[in-house]
Amino acid sequence: MFVLIRLEDVVRVAPDLFGQPVFLALKDRVDRIYSNRVLPHRGLCITLWDWIEKGEDRLLYSDGAAYTHVAFRMLVYRPVVNEIIIGRIIAADRDGIRLSSDMFSHIYVAPHRLPSPSHFDEAESAWIWTYGQDKLFIDLEELAKCKVVSVTYSETASLDQETDADNHIDDPSSSDKKGASKLHYPPMVINASMAGEGLGVLSWWED
Repeated sequence: MFVLIRLEDVVRVAPDLFGQPVFLALKDRVDRIYSNRVLPHRGLCITLWDWIEKGEDRLLYSDGAAYTHVAFRMLVYRPVVNEIIIGRIIAADRDGIRLSSDMFSHIYVAPHRLPSPSHFDEAESAWIWTYGQDKLFIDLEELAKCKVVSVTYSETASLDQETDADNHIDDPSSSDKKGASKLHYPPMVINASMAGEGLGVLSWWED
């Protein structure tokens, strides 16, 4: 789900931006700092929503930039337990399945949260759900519906982000897709389930 959160920061506006309207220059800087960044236990920042307060601009002799204390609301993607997400399956191995939605690419379904009974077929590189006499494949690129079980945050990843104000989280879809679990400490992970009526590959439930 999407929520609005209040944030405060001191924003640096470089001299080459002084010709822009003040709030446009501030918005550009705020979005560069926060957009696509995960704040632990708060969610994935999308974009600045509106301004709450703006302090006086302060110029530093050392670099000539303006520093302004601002309070604002940020639009954040924060999944909640039992929320239903539709994503595309982008990786699968014995450790489970990884999905990517329009908003987020670190969605994981562990083996014990797949429809039962399911097994991983090495030759097909896919999970297969045995449903009566049928074998239903959970193939890559299929759209699937899953339910959020929990959301975990990596404090270490958060600290890494804060080392550079302009640092953006790398697109997880550009990471190694050969395995569902071979990633380097993503700052936020959605743990989900595909076990339940109506969950799983969308084509299973089509008339």
